[in-house]
Amino acid sequence: MAAAKEIRRPIAATIRLTVPAGAARPAPPVGPALGQYRLNLMAFCKDFNARTQKYKPDTPMAVTITAYKDNTFEFIVKSPSVTWFLKKAAGIESGSSRPGHLVTSSITLRHVYEIAKLKQSDPYCQFMNLESICKSIIGTANSMGIKVLNIPSIICIFALVGYLMQNGKAKEEHIIVSFCIYSCMSLCYG
Repeated sequence: MAAAKEIRRPIAATIRLTVPAGAARPAPPVGPALGQYRLNLMAFCKDFNARTQKYKPDTPMAVTITAYKDNTFEFIVKSPSVTWFLKKAAGIESGSSRPGHLVTSSITLRHVYEIAKLKQSDPYCQFMNLESICKSIIGTANSMGIKVLNIPSIICIFALVGYLMQNGKAKEEHIIVSFCIYSCMSLCYG
């Protein structure tokens, strides 16, 4: 009843790179990083390009390469960073120079939800619930000066006022109250 022992290979290094999707070549930054550990550059480039072919070209992919002492390697490809997704969703090149004071752009909760669904496939996020990932993304957006709009609640308020107005039940007070609620929500949620 001897249990099968897992053979552990000695690790030479752990290399972290950001490589564009489908564009791994033996040139810098990939070549020098892997070459110093005598790893097979072409094998890595072919494998990496095959794994990232479903992404748009030039999407920055984070890759963690584990180099072993016997000149073999394994690597894990992660999805692009949250900041890259937020910049693409907001349509900006960089975040705010003064986050918290200067708003560069805005996104909706729908954008946050879509980014969270993509990030949930990452190894370090796969056991987190979607709400936690969304809260983390909202925090990142705030630190970049991107305002997250809570559009569904605003739409509900205006739909309610519109319904009341159509049925003749809306009074001037209802409209004033709805705008007060809207302004409070915009201050609280962005």
